[in-house]
Amino acid sequence: MAGRAGFEPATFGSGGVEINRKRLIEKGEPLKILLWGKERLIQEWHNWARQHLSEKTLKEYEKILKKYNTLEDLLKINDSPKNHRLAFRSLAKFLYEENIIDNNTYAELKKLIKLKRTKIDLRVYSDDDIKRILSSIPNYKQQLYLRLVIESGLRRSHAIEAFNKIVENEYITHGDIAEVKLNINNKTKRAFVCLCSAELAEEIANLGEKMTQNISENIAKRKNIRYNSIRKWWYTTAREKGMDPDVADFIQGRSPSSIGVKHYLDVLRLSKKQYPAVLSHIRKAIYAQLTQKTDDTVSGQRALEKQK
Repeated sequence: MAGRAGFEPATFGSGGVEINRKRLIEKGEPLKILLWGKERLIQEWHNWARQHLSEKTLKEYEKILKKYNTLEDLLKINDSPKNHRLAFRSLAKFLYEENIIDNNTYAELKKLIKLKRTKIDLRVYSDDDIKRILSSIPNYKQQLYLRLVIESGLRRSHAIEAFNKIVENEYITHGDIAEVKLNINNKTKRAFVCLCSAELAEEIANLGEKMTQNISENIAKRKNIRYNSIRKWWYTTAREKGMDPDVADFIQGRSPSSIGVKHYLDVLRLSKKQYPAVLSHIRKAIYAQLTQKTDDTVSGQRALEKQK
């Protein structure tokens, strides 16, 4: 099979005769392909990957690919974080799709760069779980961010972008609802709009401090918070409160990327009409309970002070 000029297709043995291919595979021999003319290879991959990956993921993978320089490094790839293995899987896919390696070699590379199968997470938070999460965060800025995740139902990365737009006063209000236009389309993950309470938007804007990815990740690690489970809780709550499935998908960024202007405006109008029922539930079932708990704690502390 002819590969692109400058790259040689994968062959094993000499004189066109395979020499114990299985043994060579066991030794990780196919991994050497990922080191051919490394600098140029990564540049070629970069141009290809721009059509398949988000800019953030592209930069992350490119940085990872440049760290591995020897076969010995690559033989330890399965002990590395998952994103390292995904980066080299992406490089292998590029080689295959560009006809630089054949299907057999591509299959061998995927066997050598293992990805553990993950079970579908069916866990969904309850209202009590959401209350527990909020009450466990003493930091005001982090509380505001979590409230935005809870009220909007967005992915954490999209909630960060919405949070920072609000800080810059890039939002509008419709009564007691705030709307932030996002229009994010990162290949596979989208976000059109962020809806939250006008009160929350005002608090975030008054705070004037932007949110970062690191802070969001640290909150999850320290408090064992599953952002995806919050999204599932939001969707379940929205459906229970009568929200149409298409509207819930639109608000959470699961709608098709090629959405027409008229359809976008129709769904946005329905979103603003149906969203108040979700916000009302959050206020009554989550915030009101937390406020009551705080008031009871303060009253108890005052009673103890009087006894003294």
